[in-house]
Amino acid sequence: MIVEQQMQVNIIRYYSMSILIILYIVLSACKPIYNLKSNTSTNVSDQSATVNPNDFSQHKSDSIQLKNGYVAILKNKKLSIHHPKSGISFSNNQIIRLQDETGNCFSEGFMKIFSKDMDIVLEQQICSSKFIINEATTLKINTSTPSIFLNKIVYTKTAKNNPDSIIKPKVFDQKDFGQIPLKKINLDSLYMLLNNK
Repeated sequence: MIVEQQMQVNIIRYYSMSILIILYIVLSACKPIYNLKSNTSTNVSDQSATVNPNDFSQHKSDSIQLKNGYVAILKNKKLSIHHPKSGISFSNNQIIRLQDETGNCFSEGFMKIFSKDMDIVLEQQICSSKFIINEATTLKINTSTPSIFLNKIVYTKTAKNNPDSIIKPKVFDQKDFGQIPLKKINLDSLYMLLNNK
């Protein structure tokens, strides 16, 4: 009887520890990387600026190291892209999407930023009256200038009333919108311009 009770206690401890470990892993994976809070500011920085590489320590929870040596920092609706070695910095307050900005339907807003060679790709989700739209914005880094400008936007729409339907993606590049530097990109204006052609 005592041996059976001890075995039951050990089994309960084993399962309890397993559940705690799984819970820890799940919570660690769900921990927010970026602190994106609502901000109505629409100021856009006018020029690239020099930054102190030591300043990045205060942005640890909001920053991501990109493969090309740049660091992207997201704070509220602002995206800043810095090169710690050269001190070059670019920013824009109109490029990060928040969740469900329009109130028309639930949208994820900002989802991911990553680099591919000298490109930086932002994946975000917005919605219109009829569609949920996955938006992939590609920024190109020109190291000789140095500058960062809009290279491509891809909109992939899904009908709200039929979530399994995917409408053929619309791809726009510089021949559609010209060469727009990061500081002047306004994704809302571009969406209206490009999707109403």
